[in-house]
Amino acid sequence: MRVKENFVVTSSKGRKAPIKALFRNLRQGEERVLSRPRKICGVNVFIVGKKLISGEYLIVVTDAKPETAMDDYCLRWGIETLFGCLKTRGFNFESTHLTKLDRINKLVAVLAIAFSWCHITGEWLHEQMPIKIKKHGRLAVSIFRYGLNWLREIVLNPIDSKHRFDQVVRLLSIRLDPVVLAPG
Repeated sequence: MRVKENFVVTSSKGRKAPIKALFRNLRQGEERVLSRPRKICGVNVFIVGKKLISGEYLIVVTDAKPETAMDDYCLRWGIETLFGCLKTRGFNFESTHLTKLDRINKLVAVLAIAFSWCHITGEWLHEQMPIKIKKHGRLAVSIFRYGLNWLREIVLNPIDSKHRFDQVVRLLSIRLDPVVLAPG
């Protein structure tokens, strides 16, 4: 679980301090696993911290396997990002009134294809017209959202977008065709 930088934790000497103080001497990109558990909210947990390029800290706590905690968190974050795209930041999957499992499974399959298409399109667009980078160093819009917005524009204006739609269909078939992607 990720915790905020100002979470209070006991230091190795038993003093209470903001959790980021345990990692203040890290260089950007450097990660540290604390050697023994610490108490947070009355629970003993292992703490892993990393100083990000932005200067912020990514601090993860776990009750087991501290050596893989950061990698595990990154995998989880990828899943959370996908769920966000399928839900409120993209396809509004949570708004469905489907209750039958077979129909939900079919919808998830269609959403997986749609997500892939949006992401591939966003990657391609970003190569053609790079997404603006904000002052904090992050993209102004996600790769997924960039592709979704462009595809939505094409679908909502089919007469004006015939050429662009053909282009995106070709892009999808090229990027997903193993024969085309095979070396040689």
